[in-house]
Amino acid sequence: MNSSKVCLECGGKMIPARIDKTFHIGDKEIEIRGLSGFKCERCGEVSYNIQDAKMIQNIINALNSNNEVDVLNLEETAEFLRVSNQTVYNMIKDGRLKAHKVGREWRFVKGDILAYMNAYSNESFVAMAAKGGKVDVDDLKAIQNELKERESSGDK
Repeated sequence: MNSSKVCLECGGKMIPARIDKTFHIGDKEIEIRGLSGFKCERCGEVSYNIQDAKMIQNIINALNSNNEVDVLNLEETAEFLRVSNQTVYNMIKDGRLKAHKVGREWRFVKGDILAYMNAYSNESFVAMAAKGGKVDVDDLKAIQNELKERESSGDK
């Protein structure tokens, strides 16, 4: 495997390199040392490996963000999930949903809720909402069959 590339700027040879770079983002400055990538022997142009490029992008996004965390209360969380307040309590109790008690109130980080939702397939998420987290396989199959029948017959 050839470890060199051609520079897109000047056509020179790009060689593997460890790169130290200072980034200026708005009024902020951050220096990152030891980035992996390639550097052009002729013009000095650099390119980063994909992992380091993603890390740089994440850092820039974090510095550009307003650094506010989206925090929801119990009612907002239930509305966001389209479930009852009791279902949210059940999800806290059995550990499906990460929550923080502030005084006498529950608070939820929206990112945690989204991560939870992304961790489950649509079927299990619908089942969770409908049955408080417990799904009867026979019921789920019956619902799926009914939906397939309605879809094929044109009923909605």
